[in-house]
Amino acid sequence: MKSKGQAAFYAIAGGYLLYLAYQLFGGRMDNAGEDYVMALLFSIFFAVAGTAILVYTAIMYQKILKKEAQELAEPEESAELKLEEEVQKETPKKEEDHLAEEEQF
Repeated sequence: MKSKGQAAFYAIAGGYLLYLAYQLFGGRMDNAGEDYVMALLFSIFFAVAGTAILVYTAIMYQKILKKEAQELAEPEESAELKLEEEVQKETPKKEEDHLAEEEQF
């Protein structure tokens, strides 16, 4: 199971890649020739990768929250089901006891 901590780590990594892209893009004017092209390409790559990681993290975090909400709802439902089962078990016993009492008279 993926945890909230793992989602936070991914978010930090995605944010850092976006930061690197920004720094490379901002410093591209200091470079000339091939360095300029490489800085531009890597800044685009880091921007795309960082954005993809952040989107993936958002989706993963939503799934984690949804699963936690379902897990919190399940104990309430199971408690209600157990209560209904106990009532159903006791009801036939009471009828049987009542029938047994009638037979004794």
